[in-house]
Amino acid sequence: MNRLAFIIFTTLLVSCQNDTETNNNNYKDENTTAPIVSETDPTHLADEEINEPPPQIEQNSPPPPESPESPESPDLPGSPPPPLPTPTSPENMARNNNECPSPLPESWIFCDDFEAGEPNSNTYFELNLNGGNFHLTTDQSASGNHSMEVQWDTGMVEAGNLKVTFGDAPMKTMYRSDEQFDEVYWRMYVRHQDGWQGSPDKLSRATMFVENNWSQGMIAHLWSAGDVLLGDPAHCIADDVPICTKYNDFIHLKWLGQMRGETPIFSRSDAGQWRCIEGRVRLNTPGLNDGIFEFWIDDNLESSRSDLNWRGAYTDHGINAVFFENYWNAGAPEPLKRWFDDLAIATTRIGCHPTEHFLAKRQ
Repeated sequence: MNRLAFIIFTTLLVSCQNDTETNNNNYKDENTTAPIVSETDPTHLADEEINEPPPQIEQNSPPPPESPESPESPDLPGSPPPPLPTPTSPENMARNNNECPSPLPESWIFCDDFEAGEPNSNTYFELNLNGGNFHLTTDQSASGNHSMEVQWDTGMVEAGNLKVTFGDAPMKTMYRSDEQFDEVYWRMYVRHQDGWQGSPDKLSRATMFVENNWSQGMIAHLWSAGDVLLGDPAHCIADDVPICTKYNDFIHLKWLGQMRGETPIFSRSDAGQWRCIEGRVRLNTPGLNDGIFEFWIDDNLESSRSDLNWRGAYTDHGINAVFFENYWNAGAPEPLKRWFDDLAIATTRIGCHPTEHFLAKRQ
């Protein structure tokens, strides 16, 4: 009898364990999203950029001077980058499968992982969805379930953009309007479709607006040059006074020397994977040539300068806008797609913070 009772007890125990495992496997999180918001008419359209020169290495522009490395100055090229947030820091506490922390850390100005729905005028100073060429999708995402997909048709130049203003922007400012920012970081994730070909020019820029007519004091461009990312700094201040009279005033802009990246993110071989791109600008100390421009791909420093004169001694405005762009100067060579996700702007390093979700999508 004791042996029979033991066999019955063992059989019942195994049955209970199997039921528990079945219930666990059937469980899954339910993700809800806000309804898609239709495109709103922008409050102002900037001058078209058709006349903007393509980002090619300028023959008359000397290469950036090399700066000596110094262990005492973390801002010089070759020095270790500022530390990134740790997995237990506030920047990571509420991220889960989405990228934007909630609430945002004090150093963050803006974040959009597109999990709340399609971009709208409550989030962006200006947006151009180009009649649906730039739209919310669930086909690809670097985090969560959503990203913004851009579809170029053959010959298409402008395929859509998102513009963020903050600080002391003389137009409508969307974030932290009571502050002036001399240093800004901006981060985005980008993925090009399998079989990608071509160099799509505009990607992003940080800029200083000095008048309500969109005239600028400086621009830190990040755009393509062949297969690699190119930093192309420019300023528009002479004798400590802004001299540009409109947006993209190329007659008065002074180009400060281009900065080539190394990773071929626009090549066919690199297509089909997410890349994390982050830029940094720090305005020069008034009167000195110590301004900084640098950019990273997947947290690897691609190019850096710390000898720039962004503004002379002008201090009436700081950096106050970042644009995320899809503008192909010569037009797309064929129908092509790419995706943006997890846009962020901050006053300290943002970093890529790859979650397991992101790493799985990189494979």
